[in-house]
Amino acid sequence: YQITCRVEGAKAPHKVTLVTPSSGTLTWSSASSSNSLQCKTVDNSENKLNCLRSINTNQYQGEGKYKCTGHNYLPNPGTSEKIYSSDLTLVITKDIVVDLTPSSREIECGQSVSLRCSAEGGRAPHFLSVNHEKGGEGGKGVSLVEYDKENNKISV
Repeated sequence: YQITCRVEGAKAPHKVTLVTPSSGTLTWSSASSSNSLQCKTVDNSENKLNCLRSINTNQYQGEGKYKCTGHNYLPNPGTSEKIYSSDLTLVITKDIVVDLTPSSREIECGQSVSLRCSAEGGRAPHFLSVNHEKGGEGGKGVSLVEYDKENNKISV
């Protein structure tokens, strides 16, 4: 995944900073040849810059608040600069895969059975339960086991 920090002004921006939750502050400057942020001109115009940052979405460390700031000198020599910023909050999500074993649906009467329910992916589940419906679908549901991660509590 890439985020784009786009900066443009009446004059060419002389500095761009991108504050990231995992890498700190990255900087591009027209006066430096060793920049931690890579920026390129847009539409062959010196006044428009696109600065790209790749985010590793396989980990949650990439999520958080990003702040892009453009710095532009004012037209008159000796005057200060104009600074403009834009924020982005990135949230990384991942589907949860739930598995219930055994996969066999027929068990002889009187035979004991052990069920294993596991969930993985995403953040740790906040609540996980195994339910039993008497008489098949549409029957009255009975909760067999509940796990509440937030309160670290297992109910049987």
